[in-house]
Amino acid sequence: MLDVEDVAGKVVTGDMRASRMTEDILKLAKATNYPADRVDDLTDLFTDFREKNQRRNQVLHWIWHNQGVEAPGYKTRQRLPYTADDVNALADDLIWVETRLGSHLLSQSELKNEREKLGLEADLYAPLPFLPSERI
Repeated sequence: MLDVEDVAGKVVTGDMRASRMTEDILKLAKATNYPADRVDDLTDLFTDFREKNQRRNQVLHWIWHNQGVEAPGYKTRQRLPYTADDVNALADDLIWVETRLGSHLLSQSELKNEREKLGLEADLYAPLPFLPSERI
């Protein structure tokens, strides 16, 4: 879709905050007539990413105490439970977001070739979450 060699890609990568980058990517996708079903999938994907990234930041940057994390002093007092299983599940979810996003980086023919190579595991490693009419 976008590449850092493209003028549009350079605009998107000018601000490396995830929230800003996802907003810019969606605006450019719509402006360049990227297929609507793919824009919808990117919107869902970025919404999922924002939620998971917020949880990731809690795990990495909040203050750990017994069985969870506590917000730093400059934030409202808040404690959230986190277990090792919760952290592992979050890591798996973030890997899935990355894998899904990778499907958008491939051309239609590249995605088709990748899915053919993977056979029965295609949905796991080269997901095609677009509308069923676009199934390869």
